[in-house]
Amino acid sequence: METVLSEIGELIRQLPTATASAKQKADWYERKARLFDHVAADPAADREDAATARAIATRAREHGRKLRAS
Repeated sequence: METVLSEIGELIRQLPTATASAKQKADWYERKARLFDHVAADPAADREDAATARAIATRAREHGRKLRAS
């Protein structure tokens, strides 16, 4: 079982380069959204942290959609 910290580390290591394709960047933003969905769903997260994580997930998912549409 991965910890949130290890998931964050993996996400950072997978950060696309400036020359990555729009699809690669969109995929990364989708992974970021899933990670923050996971953080928001954690029963140990307080309401404010969970709301912040949900907002980050929503923005990441939307950015990924925009990249796919371009």
